[in-house]
Amino acid sequence: MVYNRPPQRQMKDDIARIFVKKFVLEDKDREKAVFDKYIKGKITFQEAINHLDDIRPKRLKPTSEFSGYS
Repeated sequence: MVYNRPPQRQMKDDIARIFVKKFVLEDKDREKAVFDKYIKGKITFQEAINHLDDIRPKRLKPTSEFSGYS
C-alpha cells in the first residue's frame, strides 16, 4: 500500500494558516485605526466620534463621601 502523506513543511504551513494567532489591539491602536478610517473617508465625523467614545474607558463622576446628605 502507498500512503499519501503531505510533507512535514506543508503540514506546518497548513496548521499555521488555519490557526492564526489573533493579536490584541490596545486602545491607542484602535483610536489610530478609527482616525485612519475617518481620514480616508470611510466613516463620517460623527461615526468616528461614536467609535472613539466606545473605545475610551468610561469615567465615573467624582462624588464626595457626603453626597446625598443634607
